[in-house]
Amino acid sequence: MVVANSKALELANITKDTINPEGGVIIKDAETNEPIGAILENAAFLVKSLIPNYTETEIVKNSIDFMEQMNSYGITGITDAWADDSDIDVYFKLNADKKMTVRTQALYPVMNLEQTLHAVSKYKPLEGDDYFCIGGIKTMADGGVEAAWMKEPYKIVPGMQLDPEYRGVSIYKGSAREKEFIDILKLAAENKFQIQVHVAGDAAIEFVVNSYEEINKVTSIKDLRWTAMHVMYPTEESLNKIKKLGIFTTVQNHPYLLGKNMNSFWGEKRANAAIPMRTMLDKGIIMGGGTDAPIVPWNPFISIWWMITRATVNGEVQGIEEAISREEALYLWTMGSAYTQGNEKKLGSIEKGKLADLVVLSKDLLTISSEEIPSIKAITTIVGGKIVYQGDK
Repeated sequence: MVVANSKALELANITKDTINPEGGVIIKDAETNEPIGAILENAAFLVKSLIPNYTETEIVKNSIDFMEQMNSYGITGITDAWADDSDIDVYFKLNADKKMTVRTQALYPVMNLEQTLHAVSKYKPLEGDDYFCIGGIKTMADGGVEAAWMKEPYKIVPGMQLDPEYRGVSIYKGSAREKEFIDILKLAAENKFQIQVHVAGDAAIEFVVNSYEEINKVTSIKDLRWTAMHVMYPTEESLNKIKKLGIFTTVQNHPYLLGKNMNSFWGEKRANAAIPMRTMLDKGIIMGGGTDAPIVPWNPFISIWWMITRATVNGEVQGIEEAISREEALYLWTMGSAYTQGNEKKLGSIEKGKLADLVVLSKDLLTISSEEIPSIKAITTIVGGKIVYQGDK
């Protein structure tokens, strides 16, 4: 979601007569039909395209500042889930200059077949080294909480969602786009690329899992680490297929900030069942933990706190039956994420022969009260045996 003021709407030529672009929603006043300034998914690019680009020098500086901030949280590695050619060029430059302090895997964003052809022809799977490499490609099957592609209609939300038949946004809607999605997957499989697909709603998850299954009949995806990202509201059938096909998943703490919207847009039943970590772990599904920042805060300990308490920022608890233990949450954030990156032999645990990425924390995650977990800080962060962050203490 993008929130635009009246000047931004004017510059983007968004008026009461503007038609929703494919895969996007411009929210309008029910009586006047004037845009209220809230813009969802693909419609957001009408405004975002007006934002001036950073210079390469600014991007390099911002990237270094960003890595320093991540190190201060105790983060030693990330998946950058939307890194285009210019971003990748900067990463390679930073790595060549030995300025990488956060191990990074980049996912190249594709939203059509042409972009996928470009990605698989320009890059090779895992091209790079232990500090930076091409992890794979990413696409999106639906929107976020306010635009997740659902089987059943959304709730009416006064001033925001007034369509009784609204079921979210399907990015690959229609037979032509569905075929294009299959062709994207075929290209990824043929070129041995990992693909990670953003899926939130039950309809989107079913569509992606069934598509993975179709590709698997021709080309085995078993060793490609194909991933369903977020899996906010999966059906039991989809989860069983995920397990059967060996599909990886990633889970994040979206309800920490978006739990209220889940309740408002989806209803209490779907909100409480969202991101069913307990169910997925019990099924033996491989999961990596994260934040999906900047959608939610970068702080890993807020994410871990939500995983074990299911508490939102306003103190409400949603779906406590899907909470997991501290040990399990820590595992998702370490070994789980290493598996989704294909790095489980190098990262994720403190063992002989693995890379020396270590973090000293201010408090013991496994013994302190749950209320204290979000306040944990890194005292020392070490990447590759070198101290990259040293706190005040």
